[in-house]
Amino acid sequence: MKVLKKIGDFFVAMVPFFVYVGVQFVVALLGMFTALAIEIAASSSILETISVGSELFITIVVYTICFLAAFAEMKIHRFKFRDISPVRQNGRVYLLAVFFALGLFFVLKLAEMLFVKVTGENVVEAVQETAGFMIVITAIAYLTECFVEEFVFRGLMTKTFEMRFPVWVGAVIITVTYALWHWDYVKGYSVLFGAVLIFIRYKFEDLKLCFMVHLIVTFMYVAMSMVTWKNYEAMIMIGSIVGIVIVVLSMLFMIKFASKAETVSDQV
Repeated sequence: MKVLKKIGDFFVAMVPFFVYVGVQFVVALLGMFTALAIEIAASSSILETISVGSELFITIVVYTICFLAAFAEMKIHRFKFRDISPVRQNGRVYLLAVFFALGLFFVLKLAEMLFVKVTGENVVEAVQETAGFMIVITAIAYLTECFVEEFVFRGLMTKTFEMRFPVWVGAVIITVTYALWHWDYVKGYSVLFGAVLIFIRYKFEDLKLCFMVHLIVTFMYVAMSMVTWKNYEAMIMIGSIVGIVIVVLSMLFMIKFASKAETVSDQV
Protein backbone atom coordinates (compact mmCIF):
# COMPACT_ATOMS: atom_id res chain seq x y z
CA MET A 1 0.00 0.00 0.00
CA LYS A 2 2.85 2.37 0.76
CA VAL A 3 4.27 1.79 -2.72
CA LEU A 4 0.90 2.51 -4.34
CA LYS A 5 0.56 5.65 -2.24
CA LYS A 6 4.00 6.86 -3.33
CA ILE A 7 3.12 6.20 -6.97
CA GLY A 8 -0.08 8.15 -6.50
CA ASP A 9 1.80 10.98 -4.81
CA PHE A 10 4.24 11.05 -7.71
CA PHE A 11 1.51 11.48 -10.32
CA VAL A 12 -0.25 14.11 -8.22
CA ALA A 13 3.04 16.04 -7.85
CA MET A 14 3.57 15.78 -11.62
CA VAL A 15 0.18 17.35 -12.42
CA PRO A 16 1.67 20.83 -13.17
CA PHE A 17 3.91 19.23 -15.79
CA PHE A 18 1.08 17.16 -17.28
CA VAL A 19 -1.12 20.25 -17.54
CA TYR A 20 1.76 22.21 -19.10
CA VAL A 21 2.41 19.51 -21.73
CA GLY A 22 -1.28 19.00 -22.48
CA VAL A 23 -2.09 22.69 -22.90
CA GLN A 24 1.03 23.26 -24.97
CA PHE A 25 0.24 20.36 -27.31
CA VAL A 26 -3.41 21.28 -27.87
CA VAL A 27 -2.84 25.02 -28.35
CA ALA A 28 0.20 24.47 -30.60
CA LEU A 29 -1.73 22.01 -32.77
CA LEU A 30 -4.72 24.33 -33.13
CA GLY A 31 -2.40 27.27 -33.81
CA MET A 32 -0.48 25.44 -36.52
CA PHE A 33 -3.63 24.33 -38.33
CA THR A 34 -5.06 27.86 -38.12
CA ALA A 35 -1.84 29.49 -39.35
CA LEU A 36 -1.50 26.97 -42.18
CA ALA A 37 -5.09 27.58 -43.29
CA ILE A 38 -4.56 31.37 -43.25
CA GLU A 39 -1.32 31.14 -45.22
CA ILE A 40 -2.86 28.77 -47.79
CA ALA A 41 -5.79 31.16 -48.24
CA ALA A 42 -3.43 34.12 -48.63
CA SER A 43 -1.10 32.43 -51.12
CA SER A 44 -3.75 30.37 -52.96
CA SER A 45 -1.36 27.41 -52.98
CA ILE A 46 -0.82 24.23 -51.02
CA LEU A 47 1.75 24.58 -48.23
CA GLU A 48 3.40 21.85 -46.20
CA THR A 49 4.78 24.03 -43.40
CA ILE A 50 4.00 27.40 -41.89
CA SER A 51 6.39 30.36 -41.98
CA VAL A 52 8.94 31.01 -39.25
CA GLY A 53 7.08 34.19 -38.29
CA SER A 54 3.85 32.28 -37.77
CA GLU A 55 5.70 29.62 -35.79
CA LEU A 56 7.17 32.20 -33.43
CA PHE A 57 3.80 33.91 -33.01
CA ILE A 58 2.21 30.56 -32.16
CA THR A 59 4.99 29.98 -29.62
CA ILE A 60 4.13 33.26 -27.88
CA VAL A 61 0.43 32.37 -27.81
CA VAL A 62 1.15 28.84 -26.56
CA TYR A 63 3.32 29.95 -23.65
CA THR A 64 0.94 32.77 -22.75
CA ILE A 65 -1.92 30.29 -22.45
CA CYS A 66 0.35 27.85 -20.59
CA PHE A 67 1.10 30.59 -18.07
CA LEU A 68 -2.61 31.33 -17.61
CA ALA A 69 -3.24 27.62 -17.08
CA ALA A 70 -0.38 27.39 -14.55
CA PHE A 71 -1.64 30.51 -12.76
CA ALA A 72 -5.14 29.00 -12.60
CA GLU A 73 -3.62 25.80 -11.22
CA MET A 74 -1.80 27.78 -8.55
CA LYS A 75 -5.11 29.31 -7.51
CA ILE A 76 -6.81 25.88 -7.47
CA HIS A 77 -4.09 24.61 -5.11
CA ARG A 78 -4.53 27.82 -3.10
CA PHE A 79 -0.85 28.59 -3.45
CA LYS A 80 0.40 32.14 -3.21
CA PHE A 81 3.51 33.36 -4.97
CA ARG A 82 5.36 33.44 -1.65
CA ASP A 83 4.61 29.73 -1.28
CA ILE A 84 6.62 28.89 -4.41
CA SER A 85 9.13 31.71 -3.97
CA PRO A 86 9.36 32.40 -0.21
CA VAL A 87 12.44 34.67 -0.20
CA ARG A 88 13.08 38.03 -1.84
CA GLN A 89 16.81 38.37 -2.33
CA ASN A 90 18.71 41.65 -2.10
CA GLY A 91 20.14 43.61 -4.99
CA ARG A 92 23.69 42.28 -4.63
CA VAL A 93 22.52 38.72 -5.18
CA TYR A 94 20.59 39.68 -8.32
CA LEU A 95 23.62 41.53 -9.69
CA LEU A 96 25.90 38.58 -9.01
CA ALA A 97 23.35 36.31 -10.68
CA VAL A 98 23.92 38.21 -13.93
CA PHE A 99 27.65 37.43 -13.86
CA PHE A 100 26.89 33.86 -12.80
CA ALA A 101 24.57 33.37 -15.79
CA LEU A 102 27.10 34.81 -18.26
CA GLY A 103 29.83 32.50 -16.99
CA LEU A 104 27.43 29.56 -16.87
CA PHE A 105 26.54 30.03 -20.52
CA PHE A 106 30.08 29.28 -21.67
CA VAL A 107 30.34 26.29 -19.37
CA LEU A 108 27.10 24.92 -20.82
CA LYS A 109 28.27 25.56 -24.38
CA LEU A 110 31.41 23.57 -23.62
CA ALA A 111 29.23 20.72 -22.35
CA GLU A 112 27.20 20.92 -25.55
CA MET A 113 30.32 20.93 -27.73
CA LEU A 114 31.77 17.92 -25.92
CA PHE A 115 28.45 16.09 -26.23
CA VAL A 116 28.45 16.65 -30.00
CA LYS A 117 32.04 15.42 -30.31
CA VAL A 118 31.43 12.29 -28.24
CA THR A 119 28.07 11.29 -29.76
CA GLY A 120 28.38 12.75 -33.24
CA GLU A 121 24.91 14.26 -32.91
CA ASN A 122 24.01 17.83 -33.72
CA VAL A 123 21.78 20.18 -31.76
CA VAL A 124 18.98 22.11 -33.39
CA GLU A 125 19.78 25.74 -34.08
CA ALA A 126 17.82 28.12 -31.88
CA VAL A 127 17.18 30.77 -34.54
CA GLN A 128 16.43 30.40 -38.24
CA GLU A 129 15.77 34.01 -39.20
CA THR A 130 17.24 37.06 -37.55
CA ALA A 131 16.42 40.04 -39.74
CA GLY A 132 14.38 43.05 -38.70
CA PHE A 133 11.15 42.44 -36.81
CA MET A 134 11.96 38.74 -36.47
CA ILE A 135 14.50 39.57 -33.76
CA VAL A 136 11.79 41.21 -31.64
CA ILE A 137 9.38 38.30 -32.12
CA THR A 138 12.13 35.81 -31.31
CA ALA A 139 13.04 37.71 -28.15
CA ILE A 140 9.41 37.78 -26.98
CA ALA A 141 9.00 34.07 -27.72
CA TYR A 142 12.03 33.11 -25.64
CA LEU A 143 11.04 35.54 -22.87
CA THR A 144 7.64 33.90 -22.47
CA GLU A 145 9.15 30.41 -22.68
CA CYS A 146 11.69 31.12 -19.90
CA PHE A 147 9.09 32.69 -17.65
CA VAL A 148 6.54 29.88 -18.02
CA GLU A 149 9.11 27.10 -17.63
CA GLU A 150 10.42 28.54 -14.39
CA PHE A 151 6.89 29.05 -13.09
CA VAL A 152 6.05 25.40 -13.85
CA PHE A 153 9.30 23.49 -13.16
CA ARG A 154 10.99 25.47 -10.38
CA GLY A 155 7.76 27.01 -9.11
CA LEU A 156 4.68 24.80 -9.02
CA MET A 157 6.50 21.47 -9.29
CA THR A 158 8.91 22.24 -6.46
CA LYS A 159 5.94 23.01 -4.25
CA THR A 160 3.88 19.95 -5.20
CA PHE A 161 6.87 17.64 -4.74
CA GLU A 162 8.08 19.08 -1.44
CA MET A 163 4.58 18.56 -0.05
CA ARG A 164 4.91 14.80 -0.67
CA PHE A 165 8.60 13.87 -0.96
CA PRO A 166 11.98 14.82 0.54
CA VAL A 167 13.64 17.79 -1.17
CA TRP A 168 16.31 15.70 -2.89
CA VAL A 169 13.70 13.42 -4.47
CA GLY A 170 11.82 16.37 -5.92
CA ALA A 171 15.04 17.98 -7.11
CA VAL A 172 16.13 14.83 -8.97
CA ILE A 173 12.73 14.17 -10.57
CA ILE A 174 12.25 17.79 -11.65
CA THR A 175 15.77 17.93 -13.12
CA VAL A 176 15.31 14.69 -15.06
CA THR A 177 11.87 15.76 -16.29
CA TYR A 178 13.21 19.13 -17.43
CA ALA A 179 16.17 17.48 -19.18
CA LEU A 180 13.98 14.97 -21.04
CA TRP A 181 11.56 17.69 -22.07
CA HIS A 182 14.44 19.65 -23.67
CA TRP A 183 16.42 16.71 -24.95
CA ASP A 184 15.81 17.40 -28.65
CA TYR A 185 17.56 20.75 -28.89
CA VAL A 186 19.88 21.21 -25.91
CA LYS A 187 21.14 17.65 -25.47
CA GLY A 188 24.60 18.71 -24.40
CA TYR A 189 23.56 20.54 -21.28
CA SER A 190 19.90 19.94 -20.51
CA VAL A 191 20.68 17.89 -17.39
CA LEU A 192 23.39 20.27 -16.18
CA PHE A 193 21.30 23.37 -16.76
CA GLY A 194 18.28 21.84 -15.03
CA ALA A 195 20.44 20.82 -12.05
CA VAL A 196 21.84 24.35 -11.73
CA LEU A 197 18.40 25.93 -11.85
CA ILE A 198 16.93 23.59 -9.25
CA PHE A 199 19.96 24.21 -7.01
CA ILE A 200 19.39 27.97 -7.24
CA ARG A 201 15.70 27.53 -6.45
CA TYR A 202 16.30 25.47 -3.32
CA LYS A 203 19.43 27.29 -2.16
CA PHE A 204 18.09 30.84 -2.50
CA GLU A 205 14.33 30.14 -2.44
CA ASP A 206 13.75 32.92 -4.95
CA LEU A 207 12.09 31.99 -8.25
CA LYS A 208 13.10 35.34 -9.74
CA LEU A 209 16.76 34.27 -9.62
CA CYS A 210 15.94 31.16 -11.62
CA PHE A 211 14.11 33.27 -14.16
CA MET A 212 17.02 35.71 -14.47
CA VAL A 213 19.61 32.98 -14.99
CA HIS A 214 17.40 31.08 -17.43
CA LEU A 215 16.64 34.22 -19.44
CA ILE A 216 20.26 35.38 -19.70
CA VAL A 217 21.58 31.96 -20.68
CA THR A 218 18.82 31.55 -23.27
CA PHE A 219 19.41 34.95 -24.85
CA MET A 220 23.14 34.31 -24.97
CA TYR A 221 22.41 31.00 -26.69
CA VAL A 222 20.14 32.72 -29.23
CA ALA A 223 22.64 35.53 -29.83
CA MET A 224 25.47 33.07 -30.44
CA SER A 225 23.37 31.17 -32.95
CA MET A 226 22.74 34.35 -34.95
CA VAL A 227 26.33 34.84 -36.03
CA THR A 228 29.14 32.76 -37.47
CA TRP A 229 32.29 32.84 -35.35
CA LYS A 230 35.81 32.12 -36.52
CA ASN A 231 37.75 29.79 -34.22
CA TYR A 232 34.44 28.91 -32.54
CA GLU A 233 35.78 25.97 -30.53
CA ALA A 234 38.78 27.93 -29.25
CA MET A 235 36.53 30.77 -28.18
CA ILE A 236 34.23 28.39 -26.29
CA MET A 237 37.21 26.72 -24.60
CA ILE A 238 38.66 30.04 -23.44
CA GLY A 239 35.22 31.35 -22.48
CA SER A 240 34.49 28.22 -20.45
CA ILE A 241 37.75 28.50 -18.50
CA VAL A 242 36.95 32.09 -17.60
CA GLY A 243 33.32 31.09 -17.10
CA ILE A 244 34.16 28.45 -14.50
CA VAL A 245 36.04 31.03 -12.45
CA ILE A 246 33.16 33.50 -12.74
CA VAL A 247 30.59 30.84 -11.86
CA VAL A 248 32.46 29.71 -8.75
CA LEU A 249 33.27 33.20 -7.45
CA SER A 250 29.84 34.67 -8.17
CA MET A 251 28.09 31.71 -6.53
CA LEU A 252 30.27 31.97 -3.41
CA PHE A 253 29.41 35.67 -3.06
CA MET A 254 25.73 35.00 -3.83
CA ILE A 255 25.65 32.53 -0.95
CA LYS A 256 27.47 34.99 1.29
CA PHE A 257 25.04 37.84 0.58
CA ALA A 258 21.88 35.71 0.37
CA SER A 259 18.85 36.62 2.44
CA LYS A 260 17.36 33.93 4.65
CA ALA A 261 13.71 32.91 4.71
CA GLU A 262 13.28 33.74 8.37
CA THR A 263 14.58 37.30 7.90
CA VAL A 264 12.12 38.22 5.17
CA SER A 265 8.61 39.00 6.31
CA ASP A 266 7.26 41.40 3.69
CA GLN A 267 6.88 39.05 0.73
CA VAL A 268 4.58 40.08 -2.05
